[in-house]
Amino acid sequence: MPPDGVRGRVLAFIRKAAPYAYCDACLALRLDTSLREIEAALAALAVDGECERRRRVCYGCRRTLELSALCDPR
Repeated sequence: MPPDGVRGRVLAFIRKAAPYAYCDACLALRLDTSLREIEAALAALAVDGECERRRRVCYGCRRTLELSALCDPR
């Protein structure tokens, strides 16, 4: 799958799940994608200003760690 396809799927999932957030590993499982592809997509979303990393509880596995979440509108 092209990187833009994974990026689009990740962004759509994050928007649909908001205000809840998932860790990279849980995103990979839910989107049936490799962890490496998820990390690359999240990095691209952060560069584009769509998402930012925050310390939160993952809605999937309940671990507290740095997650990607939608940026707050300003």
